[in-house]
Amino acid sequence: MFLITTVNKLFDDISDLEAELRKSEFNRNLEIRSLLDDEQEMRFERMMQSKKMMEKNKMMRKNSRL
Repeated sequence: MFLITTVNKLFDDISDLEAELRKSEFNRNLEIRSLLDDEQEMRFERMMQSKKMMEKNKMMRKNSRL
């Protein structure tokens, strides 16, 4: 029983840390965008979309190996 409780606590901790990371990234991106002009913001948006696609492709490759 102790092991199950410990593992569940670790899952909860990981979830909390992931949520904090997402919030921090979101706030950082808002701050960056507030400093950019229109052209820079468009380039930043393209860069972020490219990053998302790379992460998605990485996840798909990882899942295909399973």
